[in-house]
Amino acid sequence: MKNTKNEVKYYSLRDIKETIGISRRVVQGYEELDLVVPTCKNHMGHLLYDQEMYDRIKLIHEYQWLGFTLKEVKVFIDADESLKKKYYEERRKMLQDEKKQLILKAARIMELLS
Repeated sequence: MKNTKNEVKYYSLRDIKETIGISRRVVQGYEELDLVVPTCKNHMGHLLYDQEMYDRIKLIHEYQWLGFTLKEVKVFIDADESLKKKYYEERRKMLQDEKKQLILKAARIMELLS
């Protein structure tokens, strides 16, 4: 993390890798989909991201962990809250269905172990 005299924080790809736990390639993928944009470059030409972009990268990573595709994220990340809630609700229902399936599978495994 780099601070300027104006106390603006800039994060390098290394900072992002170390704090969020994603690779440089993942961030580049977000850039290719126009989900994030580097804020500037340092004197060595390395890309830097401000706090807003850092938070956005972290949010996209969380959405992926929740099972959203990047295509879905691209649709709703900048949308109004009602559209976001629609996607959240759909994902919640999918996760509940997956949970039911996992419970059935676990029960079947228990039967096989008996």
